[in-house]
Amino acid sequence: MSTYYQSAPVLVHAHAYQPPLSPPQSPPHGYLPFYTSNPMMCSTSPLYFSPQMVQPLPPQQHYHMYPSTSAGPGMYYTDFNPHYVQIQISQSVSHDKILAGGPKDNCTVARGRKTHVDHRQLSIEKLHPLLLQFKLTTSELETNAYPMRRDGSTKAVSIADTVYTQNKKMFLDDYDMSRNCSRCNKEFKLSPNGTMIRSTGICRYHNRGVAINGKRDTFRKRYSCCNEEFNVALGCKFSDVHVTDQLFKKELSTFVSTPVPVPNDQRSTRVYALDCEMVYTIAGPALARLTMVDMQRNRVLDVFVKPPTDVLDPNTEFSGLTMEQINSAPDTLKTCHQKLFKYVNADTILIGHSLESDLKAMRVVHKNVIDTAILFRSTRDTKVALKVLSAKLLHKNIQGDNEDAIGHDSMEDALTCVDLIFYGLRNPESIAIREANTNC
Repeated sequence: MSTYYQSAPVLVHAHAYQPPLSPPQSPPHGYLPFYTSNPMMCSTSPLYFSPQMVQPLPPQQHYHMYPSTSAGPGMYYTDFNPHYVQIQISQSVSHDKILAGGPKDNCTVARGRKTHVDHRQLSIEKLHPLLLQFKLTTSELETNAYPMRRDGSTKAVSIADTVYTQNKKMFLDDYDMSRNCSRCNKEFKLSPNGTMIRSTGICRYHNRGVAINGKRDTFRKRYSCCNEEFNVALGCKFSDVHVTDQLFKKELSTFVSTPVPVPNDQRSTRVYALDCEMVYTIAGPALARLTMVDMQRNRVLDVFVKPPTDVLDPNTEFSGLTMEQINSAPDTLKTCHQKLFKYVNADTILIGHSLESDLKAMRVVHKNVIDTAILFRSTRDTKVALKVLSAKLLHKNIQGDNEDAIGHDSMEDALTCVDLIFYGLRNPESIAIREANTNC
């Protein structure tokens, strides 16, 4: 008789062999603990038993259930069944696919539990409630210089100053003929009869913004148009006339509000994206083209407007319009409003990039707006150009800068705003944090 001390369980391997199939079981498998002790004795006392008492336990078979198929009901297979092994190999999937999970209707649950819903397939009745969260609040409208009416007044609108206009008078008295050129930033004056003086090469300017080149220690600000150093190089473009974006104060009384909804007004649940192209006139910037599309990317309006005053520069490089198109435009600002209000009322949601500029050019007051320049603003709380957002988020190049480019296309810009909204719905983390919208 041998003497043993109890210290740990004795692990006995369950030797595998292939027994005949039997009903499914769920026994333990692998190493099996086998405790042997004498309850009449203390655990520190020697434990006496015969070595023959520790015998390998009968092996237990581990079964797997293969689901029912069209070929017949499900069957139980052992680990040793070649047919089951073949099935396992043929139906193997990747680790990423297992993490992603299986599709359920229009939604797939994946890491981060992000939902992939094709919002483009939603009807406007289902899409409209999802867009309410993106609407600008009243304070955002005021801060971003949207035309507003104070306390329901039907008189002149008010437009707040922004960081871009706080050092410049945007609305001048009727007798004030002094202006600042929007291109070369020089001060000039209109003639007493309100006309503009032309002179060869009078305006020298850069037609593109500033880019930062180089690394942190060697970076230089340079103009994108000519790659010359910022605030050092003279302008690379010439014009025989100055242009301005300043307006007379009397223009503030020409704004009209979008119409009040009527009973069962279908316009109240509609959503459109729009973009305008402006040209320079003696009286300042003026509307020359209005393009509006719906959320299915269908063109709703494309109106060419003839400005009421003489055009100084069609701004073809950015507007894409020529003098021939402007002079032959069939619509006026009044007929443009009539066409617009057939589709839009005060409750219609309008989408645009820096939409306050378009509303000013249209002379329209509207509060239910979604501004992609505010939704997708940078981490420094500054606006990002539509071209940059399109390249970064949509991987699409717009507003080409090459010599063959004919300027911006208002249709292309409006469609890009639609695509950005759908991108924001799919990727809510890309939307800038804003205050809660209480206007919904």
